[in-house]
Amino acid sequence: MKKTIQINIAGMVFNIEEDAYEKLNAYLASIKQYFASYEGSQEIVSDIEARIAEKFWTNQKSDSQPVITYEGVNDLIKSMGSVSDFEAIEEEEDLKNTAQSTANNTQSTFSSQQSTAGSQESDSKATQPKRLYRDVKRKALGGVLAGLAHYFNIDVVWVRIIYLLLFLGLPPIDDDLGPISGFVFLAYFVCWVVFPPNFNLDEDKKIKKFYRDNDNKVLGGVCSGLAAYFGVDITVIRLLFVLSVFLFGTGFLAYIILWIVAPKAQTLTQKMEMKGEPVTLSNIETNIKESINVDKNAPENALTKILLFPFRLVGIVIKALGEVLKHLGPVARVLAGIMLMLFSLAMIVGVVAAVAAFFGVASGIEGTEFFDRSPFKIFSQDIHPMTGFFAFLAMFTPFLALLLTGLTLLSNRRIGNRNFWISLLGLWLAGLMGTGILATKYALNFKKKGRFEQTKNFPYTLSGQTLVLDANNNQDDDFEEFQIREDVEVNLEGYEGTDLKLEQRFESSGPTKAEAEANAKNILYNVIQKDSSLSFDQKISLPEKARFRGQDLHMTLYVPYDKPFKITKSFYHSVYRHDWGNKNFELDGDDVDKYTYVMKRDSGMVCRDCPKLSDEEREALRDNRYDDDDDSAFDYGVFEEKGQHEKKFELSGFDKVEVGGAFIVTIRKGSSFEVIADTDDQSDLDDIDFEIRNNTLEIGHKDKFSFSRRNETVRINITMPSLEGLDISGASTLKVIGFKDKNKDLDIQLSGASKAAIDVEVRKIEFDASGASKADLRGSAERVNMDISGACHIDAKRMEINQARADASGASHISFGKVKDFDSNTSGASKISRE
Repeated sequence: MKKTIQINIAGMVFNIEEDAYEKLNAYLASIKQYFASYEGSQEIVSDIEARIAEKFWTNQKSDSQPVITYEGVNDLIKSMGSVSDFEAIEEEEDLKNTAQSTANNTQSTFSSQQSTAGSQESDSKATQPKRLYRDVKRKALGGVLAGLAHYFNIDVVWVRIIYLLLFLGLPPIDDDLGPISGFVFLAYFVCWVVFPPNFNLDEDKKIKKFYRDNDNKVLGGVCSGLAAYFGVDITVIRLLFVLSVFLFGTGFLAYIILWIVAPKAQTLTQKMEMKGEPVTLSNIETNIKESINVDKNAPENALTKILLFPFRLVGIVIKALGEVLKHLGPVARVLAGIMLMLFSLAMIVGVVAAVAAFFGVASGIEGTEFFDRSPFKIFSQDIHPMTGFFAFLAMFTPFLALLLTGLTLLSNRRIGNRNFWISLLGLWLAGLMGTGILATKYALNFKKKGRFEQTKNFPYTLSGQTLVLDANNNQDDDFEEFQIREDVEVNLEGYEGTDLKLEQRFESSGPTKAEAEANAKNILYNVIQKDSSLSFDQKISLPEKARFRGQDLHMTLYVPYDKPFKITKSFYHSVYRHDWGNKNFELDGDDVDKYTYVMKRDSGMVCRDCPKLSDEEREALRDNRYDDDDDSAFDYGVFEEKGQHEKKFELSGFDKVEVGGAFIVTIRKGSSFEVIADTDDQSDLDDIDFEIRNNTLEIGHKDKFSFSRRNETVRINITMPSLEGLDISGASTLKVIGFKDKNKDLDIQLSGASKAAIDVEVRKIEFDASGASKADLRGSAERVNMDISGACHIDAKRMEINQARADASGASHISFGKVKDFDSNTSGASKISRE
């Protein structure tokens, strides 16, 4: 029987045998005495005591021994080293000239002792199967990433960095893999639920850890920490960061992420772990001596000063902002709390209203005209009522958390305990999982595509009357079928025949191809011939008990060549697939019913009795359409203004135009070359620089550094026979009209804050835009390839396009009309839409 006593080491309480206590007390006393002459000796001893407490705590958990024994203290001293050991080494160094060799041998002895102890400990654990746990002891949130780091024997900092990069969508992954950010976010909470917690995971001391080096920092200590971790010169790391800042800001982003994720090396133990050194008394003394001998006033070389300048500048700015914002903390906290509360309350009201409406629909408000004639009737047959419950949990709980966070900021008091927040998190995860499962089940109804095609013939014999193509507004008719508010489209083509021939392609989705085809056959659509009129329904409809599966209808009406026909306004606006401006005749949509049309073998649809317009009248008509367009982002009136001073330039032999600066440029097609510029200030006119290089007319300013002389608007009117390329930058505004050659390709590049209104008919358009460019595309093109970045806005709804491929990034927006073959890819906050 042995007597035990209770001791406190670094804030941790242990039970220790009496003889073990005497041994440990003598060991600590020798350490205190040895380091008493060092500056900051109290901090050094406290750090050593914390290391000793950590070792005792780990040994107790792994060996299930509630008491520290005499043998346990001896094992600790062997692993840490004793004062007498390296005192003997120092005496021997004074007597011998081979001090370095002896020191290395002694250090090797200490390291081998620690390595032997560590290997024995690892051998004892090697027999145990490795399992995944949540490392609760070293957790930042739930301990999932710390547990993964322990399982794979790597520093948890790198696991957190990888997770953060994936959550931010870096590097970008193809859209076919889905939203990676949402996947890793959900995976974390799934692992939180699946992995069991473990409070006793032993830390592998052999793993080199990454810390921010606070002693050698300039800004946050990231570069010096990386240099210590990888064992390279700190100048190399800083140079790499400075260079990577110019690679789209990746260096700055990486620095911020590492600053957030990596902890700061504050204690001696952490500083030694940062260098990968074992924590022994000998190494502690060595690090202390190195820190004492550092000459902080040593001069820096020129390269070091250059590399450190941006970091020091940012550090000064951050420090100044910190001093300013320090006194605004309470005000900012209250304002942030109020904003969070108002926002979350508004969103909660919206969520409750939406869910209430959903349950009203799901419960079946049948018998009411609203329900029976609305899309809710179809959707209520497919969507499970529990979807509303899970959606409520998924949407309500985060806004409730924001509301409570706002209250916390406002009251400066914590609201809710740990169990409450964990329960709220669990409800949110349950809502996400439930909604995802039910939504996936519903989405499987659209897994396969199916189609059904049929051909109908209508006699053209009209006994002297002219055929009229009309559209029937079946949206308000009294029928029992359910209408899909999906526009149908009718293409008009000519052919060698005597009757009207209508080809219909019904399309739908379904869980299987057979069901998809059956759904396509269930589409109801009427085409009625009465006297001289052939009337098309404006919308497709479904039987009463049919399910919505993305039904659609495409039609082509073949009209015999040279047979006259008319079209009504309703047909033109509702179902006829026409291109803007009627490429073969200049008419507004309100005038289409006044004239007669025929299909020609060589020129397609032709107006027989439309008024003939001159080129100037046709151009004026198109300009008026531009001006009357409410959706347009341009002020087309600027093209029609004219300055007091005008100059004509003798330039020719170019088929491309490059504009840099802030000009207003109009490019027209003509049989010869003509370049005329006008402005209200003669000096601005004299400052224009024209140069032809490689068949490209380059327009800029002679004095590229004189901004004061460019106050007046400079307009440039260009006439040229052929146009193959445009490169517009700066703040220029461009209008292109009159180029119609379907055997030509056009390359367009916009950058900066440039604007372009382009009306052409070509074979292919290669379109690149960046910055805050805007463009309005009209006319026609067989194929259009777009690569848009930044905050551009491209409107191509009024251009007839057969094939389109569009890539958009940043906050760009592209709008297309009806495109047959369409492929798009978006990233960031960009958006691509089509009719």
